[in-house]
Amino acid sequence: MTVKPGTYPSAEKLFIAEEWERRGLPDRRDTKLLAQSADVGIWYTESSSKRDVPTWLPPFGDGRALYRGFDVRKLQAVLETGLDVPVGAAFFASGDRDKAWEYPLMREIAAMLVLDQTRCERSYVLERSGATSARGADLNPYPVEYKDGDWTVRTRFERGYGTRTFLDEQMYGHWIPGDARAALLGVVIGGPHSAVRELLSALPGLVDLLDD
Repeated sequence: MTVKPGTYPSAEKLFIAEEWERRGLPDRRDTKLLAQSADVGIWYTESSSKRDVPTWLPPFGDGRALYRGFDVRKLQAVLETGLDVPVGAAFFASGDRDKAWEYPLMREIAAMLVLDQTRCERSYVLERSGATSARGADLNPYPVEYKDGDWTVRTRFERGYGTRTFLDEQMYGHWIPGDARAALLGVVIGGPHSAVRELLSALPGLVDLLDD
C-alpha cells in the first residue's frame, strides 16, 4: 500500500512525542489511530467539545492541510469519495483546525476531514465588472456568478447555497478537481469511546480497529 506523505507520523516523530510524554511536557498525543480505511487513518479523541481541539493529527511532517468539520453520519461517503459533498462540489474548509473543529454546530460526535491543500483549488475566480476575462482564467469550472461591489465573482457554489457574502467564500471556499479521495489525508472523530466504536463497527472495509 502506498502511504500518502504526512498521513502517519514517522518513527522519529513518534519517538519525540513519547519522550515528551515521558517527561511530562505539554506537547502530547491527544488522538489515537483507531481504524484505517485503505490509506486513510481514522484518528480518535475522547472530546467532542468545540473548545478542545486535537493537535496530534495529519499531516505529520511538512505540508499544509485544509480542515473541514462534517456530519459524522456522512462518514461512509467520506471514506468512499474523500468528501461529504458531491464530487466536484464547492465546500468550506480552513487551514485553521480550531475553526474547522467548531462545525457542525450541533453534534454529539465531532468529525473533521484533513485534506491535502495542494490538491484543492479556490471555489471562485474574480473579474472586474465589464471585463472580458479573469486574467485569462478558464471560467468553465465556475458556472455561477454574483456581484460583489465592482467585481463579478464566478463560483462553483450553487446559487443561494454556501455563501452569504464574498468574504465567506474568499476565506473558506474550495473545491477539488479530480479524485477527492486522493486528497484525503485523514479523518478525526471525537466523542464517547463506546459511541465511536459502535459507529465504526457498522462501516464496511475498515481494518485495524483497535481496543484500548
